[in-house]
Formats: sequence, structure tokens, C-alpha cells
Amino acid sequence: GRSGGRYLNDCWCFDLKRGSWAQKQWREVDQSNNTILPPLAAASYLHLSSFKCVVVGGHTKPDDRTENLKVYKVDLQTMEVEKCNAFGDDIPTARGGHASALIRSQVFVFGGEETNTRKLAGDLHVYDLHSSTWSRVEAKGTPPCARSGHSCTVVGDKYVVIFGGGSVSRCFNDVHVLDTQSMEWFEAELVPFSSEDGEAGSKKAGGDGLSGEFQPRAGHASVLLKGCQWCVVGGGNNTSACTDGHVLDLSSLESGAKVIRFKSLGELGEETCLSCEGASLVETSSNGNKALAFGGYNGKYLDRFLC
Repeated sequence: GRSGGRYLNDCWCFDLKRGSWAQKQWREVDQSNNTILPPLAAASYLHLSSFKCVVVGGHTKPDDRTENLKVYKVDLQTMEVEKCNAFGDDIPTARGGHASALIRSQVFVFGGEETNTRKLAGDLHVYDLHSSTWSRVEAKGTPPCARSGHSCTVVGDKYVVIFGGGSVSRCFNDVHVLDTQSMEWFEAELVPFSSEDGEAGSKKAGGDGLSGEFQPRAGHASVLLKGCQWCVVGGGNNTSACTDGHVLDLSSLESGAKVIRFKSLGELGEETCLSCEGASLVETSSNGNKALAFGGYNGKYLDRFLC
């Protein structure tokens, strides 16, 4: 992450039962591909298995910049980092603010801001973790335009879903879906839940608990709950901070529908760490009813938790 203009590569662990922080130190191993994770901002982090994750790209200090997008495998139990090889003729340029998704052994990467040129990217690449090979995908259909700061999730090990993000002049509140079997994009229609759908949303300030206005946004936080309930909170756009949240029901995708219903969580309050850009949001319960948010930036860097 970043704080006060500095790029960071420190790693901290928060014990939910004890309510305490502990810093973990990277372990240097004298092997060819082993390294220490460099200071990164706007990278993407994908859970691989147990304590292991994949880190893709991110903005770096000028001295650490490279031409191509880097991929790292991180073991948070041993604190060892492996810099992955990169083969293929279509290795993507170094970037941050992109979105990544993991389906089996394949990492899908879309968009972002190129580190060396600051140009927005609208390309789609796939990295195979087994063969360490990059390929550029020319998918059919209607892809998202070039953007950064968007969010991404996976439904049913088949669909990659992209929401929001921004360009130089505007932010978006659109949803694009990639069918990874047919390699075809389509833009889904966002439709608010109504009382006829059996929803009984609570009345909160700034929203009716059901439809609400879904503002365009970038830099928001998101988490997938119960496998199909996608919670999107915070972020900002060209005019203001977004201090609200929404839940998108993605279950309709598995039946082939191109309509996604959403409900508003209402105003979250400007003082919460959800009403900012760059916060992290993770699921914290096995039944998918709770999520934990940390950090972010709303004019100052935050170190607050919200559950």
C-alpha cells in the first residue's frame, strides 16, 4: 500500500480472536526465484489456497519499475515470496489499479493504469500458473472500456464480473461480465430490487434500503459473500466521495440471465472507513454474513476497522 507518499511492503497480521496486531517479517531464501515482495500500491491480491496468495502488478517506486507486469506467489505462513517466470509473446505492461480474477490455475487481468506511461489499459490477459505463460485474449462481445480502480469477482468458476472504475474524465457504474468458457463479454443491466421481489430493505438516511442511487465510482472496496452476493462500498468519483454501499445479487448469471438486481445499504456515514478509497474488505464468517473493512484514504490515511 501507500502512506504519506511512501510505498510500503510491510506485512501485518490481525488476530480476530485476540484483537491484536503482529508484524511478520519477509524471509529471504537463497534460491533463484525467491525474493522479498517489493513495495507496491494498487496491486491485486488473489487467494490461492490456505496461507498462499498470488500478487499481480502494482505501482512501485521509480527505482523498482519494470517494463512488464510481475506476478508473485506469497506464502504467508513461511513468509517466502517467489517471483514467477513469465513466458509468451504477449506479456502485459507493468500497471496498477487493474483487476484480477483467479479461476482454477488461470489469472485473468483486465485494465489498469500503465506504470511507465500513465495510460489507461483496456486489454485482457490470462496468466497460467502451471506453465507461467501469458496470453492476450481477444474476447468477443462488448468489453469494458479502458479504466482503472475497478473491482472484480468470480461467479461459479465461470464468470469474471467487472464493476465501476474510472478514466481520466469520468467514473463508471456499469457491470461487464466475461464468460470464460465462450470468451465473450456482455454488459449486464443493473435493476434495483423492488417490494414485489420480496425485499424489505431498511429505511436509512440517504437511501430507501432498496433501490437507492448507484453512483459511478472508482477505488471502492468489494467482497463476494455466500458465493453470489457482491457487496460494493465506498470509493469516489469526479465530484464527490461515495459514502454508500450496495449489494449486487449475481446468482442470476448462472442461469444465463443478463440482468443483475441490487439493493442499497444506504448511507454508511462519512466517518466510517468504508466511505473512502482504497480500503480492503474481506469475508470473516463461514456463513457469509460478516465482512471486515480496514484502512483507506479520505483526505488522510486511515487505520480503522469496521465489521
